[in-house]
Amino acid sequence: MQFTRQQLIFLGVVGAIVLIFLIIFFAGGRRSSTERVELTVWGIDDETAWDNAILQYRKLHSNVRIEYTQINPENYEEELVNVLAADRGPDIFMFNSRWLYRHGDKIAAFPSEKISLSAFSELFPKVAEQDFLYNEQIYALPLSVDTLALVYNRGIFDGQGVALAPTTWEEFQVLIPRLRTINKQGEVTLAAASIGGSSENIPNATDILSLLMFQAGATKTDKRLGTTKIDLDTKAGESVLSFYTRFTSPTSTSYTWNGSFEPSIDSFAGGKTAMVFAYAYQLPRIKEKNPFLDYGIGPALQIDPGNPINIANYWGLAVSTKSLSQNAAWDFAVFAATDKNNATSYLGTTGRPPALRSLINDHLRDKNLGVFAGQALTARSWIQVDDAAFQRILDRAIKRVLEGTSPYKALKQADAEMSQLER
Repeated sequence: MQFTRQQLIFLGVVGAIVLIFLIIFFAGGRRSSTERVELTVWGIDDETAWDNAILQYRKLHSNVRIEYTQINPENYEEELVNVLAADRGPDIFMFNSRWLYRHGDKIAAFPSEKISLSAFSELFPKVAEQDFLYNEQIYALPLSVDTLALVYNRGIFDGQGVALAPTTWEEFQVLIPRLRTINKQGEVTLAAASIGGSSENIPNATDILSLLMFQAGATKTDKRLGTTKIDLDTKAGESVLSFYTRFTSPTSTSYTWNGSFEPSIDSFAGGKTAMVFAYAYQLPRIKEKNPFLDYGIGPALQIDPGNPINIANYWGLAVSTKSLSQNAAWDFAVFAATDKNNATSYLGTTGRPPALRSLINDHLRDKNLGVFAGQALTARSWIQVDDAAFQRILDRAIKRVLEGTSPYKALKQADAEMSQLER
């Protein structure tokens, strides 16, 4: 079969077009696998905490450049919200465990091919599911799981003949008169514990109260969010608030704290308080204030030791909905949070307790982190409409009782405020 001159020209043009298309296609494919990607990461940690993860990731992905920026924790949330609103925020950022409802619209859920729900459950404790999962989608990956624990001054305990730290609220209450010191004027000169006051000098006041409410069963089911949350309008809640504030009442046998004390962590570090409720991230502050203080760490106090319930506050990694490189961002976040070597390096630098179940098991006997590690498995949480507002509402309830309002009326008002917030 012979082709005419016009047919040969036509076939030649078609062949040339096909050849050009193939060259462009394969060249484009090669570029896509080595295309330069720049990721920005924001967090509250010192940049050295991220050196290992970034270095190891770049060994596997030489085309990806990652820039980490440390932001002051005090204004981190405000700065983050502002830059995201201005469409110039980071691709990846540290995301607090209590932010999902308030800031969930700013983060992109992880695709199942990056990390599945079953893998998430196998890797992390239950509390991470309560904080970072919604409608069967994963929105953040925990970097650590920090919980509230009891930190006590061994020197004061030994001096008063107290051999062991309390493990229940009942034991704790019995110890108060033995550990405190009150002068002839009725002033507390040595507090047995920083408890009973507001956040003005007890930064963790509302978390201590929330812990007690969870343990006492002052909870209800939020049908809208499908989660168990604190119920302020209950007899159990009223009883808990009454119990909590009695430690600041001069007429109570449990009196041990008042508004004249400096912030609880500083008071404890200064040897003026025998016990303080603190998170692991607050321990460096104690060491900074008093490097030679001999202190021990005990589990958070329980109402029912056979059914321990703890409360957590920690950080995870999330990917911005505004990121132009979400695929690479998800990939790095999974690599940083789920790789055991990366997690070990991160924890070693920050001094925080682990989030990975495999590392929790490894840290259970750790002198400084063992208690926190173990408590991660029994920590409970709930998705809050606005955690910051909830803390303010609970704090105001404490202050009202300290000013003379009954716990019943204080919680009624707090419940009304919460109802307004949740509308």
